Amino acid sequence: MTIALHVLEQPDTHQAGERMRELVEAMRDELGQISVTSIDSWGSGLSTVLNAVHLAALAPSLRPSEMLRCRTPSTMPRRPAKTDRDIARRARKIPSMFWPSWTVRLTPDGGTYPRILAPVMAACLLIIDGRVSLEDAARHLSGVTDGIDISRILQRLDDQDHWTDTITALARLADHLDTAGVPIDYQRRRRLDYSDLLPHDRPSAPHWHDPRQRAP
Repeated sequence: MTIALHVLEQPDTHQAGERMRELVEAMRDELGQISVTSIDSWGSGLSTVLNAVHLAALAPSLRPSEMLRCRTPSTMPRRPAKTDRDIARRARKIPSMFWPSWTVRLTPDGGTYPRILAPVMAACLLIIDGRVSLEDAARHLSGVTDGIDISRILQRLDDQDHWTDTITALARLADHLDTAGVPIDYQRRRRLDYSDLLPHDRPSAPHWHDPRQRAP
């Protein structure tokens, strides 16, 4: 009861979450494991604010992908609300290789190859506020990455001091994409067949050089 009163006295969800964390840890000792869905059996009637406080309390123990799904650094964390159709619609607005200017800004300390980081960051946008698995997020991007790489890079990002800022930036970008029009349909672009874009046979034109052949 004392902990509950301390929770209710706090001025915002994150400070309330810090107070509730004591109760969560006590439940963990008794139940063995506490997750986002641990309160489903008895907490279906909780208000939006109390659900947000619960998520804020859990935040330090969540996997990086769950922190993305629930937008834990936001002022009002929430359970994923987007449907598969919503995520598929968002995927049409996201390139398989994340925008270079964003990739540079979000690169972890010590660096990561852009060809690995860029598709993972694009997949992160599909995880925000959604229930899509890491593998399904990769499939939306035509397999330029996979669930293993996404998980590995997320673990590395989670170790960065600015990880919560990264989540905030990605969540805001996802919200913008959900409401704004994008001139390029990236999903359509991913499905284009480029196999006949260039001729397979070497032409006789003198300016053509087959890169598979050594220069004289």
